[in-house]
Amino acid sequence: MFNKKRYVIISLLVWVIFFLIELFEHITILGSSYSKHSEFMRIGGADVIVLNIIGGLIFTFLFCYIFVKGYEGKGFMEGVRFGIIISGLIWLPKLIFEYANFNYPGSWPLIWFIFGVIATVLGGVISAIIYRPIKKA
Repeated sequence: MFNKKRYVIISLLVWVIFFLIELFEHITILGSSYSKHSEFMRIGGADVIVLNIIGGLIFTFLFCYIFVKGYEGKGFMEGVRFGIIISGLIWLPKLIFEYANFNYPGSWPLIWFIFGVIATVLGGVISAIIYRPIKKA
């Protein structure tokens, strides 16, 4: 049976993990490159931050919902498998589309892909470790 409390907990925890990975990716790894190519960026401000938070929350709550609905109770490797499948669904096509349609500097799409896969697999693992359905009485 669907465990709403655990679903909300894993969704928020996965969002925090995704957020921290994205901060590292975009500030530490790509920050200087972004500064050199500001024509591709929106000017930072509260609205940009709020939109990123909202987008991240939508993604993680849906990500965790899909995990919970397909939950099989197989542990750690279920999370790894889920993360890889979602990566193939989202990050691989995104990498191909970005390469085909945009002339981004350097290896931005590849770095986005790598960090997307890392975050998605970690999110799957966290979901698999923490989520437990409510046992039927």
